[in-house]
Amino acid sequence: MAKARKKVADKVKDAEFFNIDAVAKMTEGQYWEWRATMEELQNAKLKSKVAELQKQTMELQVSEMGFKAKLEAFKAQDAAEHTKKISVEYQDFRKRLEDKLGVSLADCSIDPINFEIIPLNKEGS
Repeated sequence: MAKARKKVADKVKDAEFFNIDAVAKMTEGQYWEWRATMEELQNAKLKSKVAELQKQTMELQVSEMGFKAKLEAFKAQDAAEHTKKISVEYQDFRKRLEDKLGVSLADCSIDPINFEIIPLNKEGS
């Protein structure tokens, strides 16, 4: 460490080290063109990052829609299976009820007040 500090100290003592004419300089136009070009580069990098993030967001949204579609398909399948199960239960109950009552419930109306089974006579109406 001490040797490195000594070398730096020797350079500081050297008058040429501070000679402004020995330092490379830009013109004012070059400086502002350099700054504008740096800004354009930063803006281009930022736009590129934004575009990449938008692409990733879109991909996630597409993936999410795929999951939602699968979920809805499962819901529809579950509803169809449930409907099928309830239909079988209804048919079983109806058959037991018809067997117990000795009457077919096909083409009948049931009075909701006194629960009387009224056959609908298609031929006589």
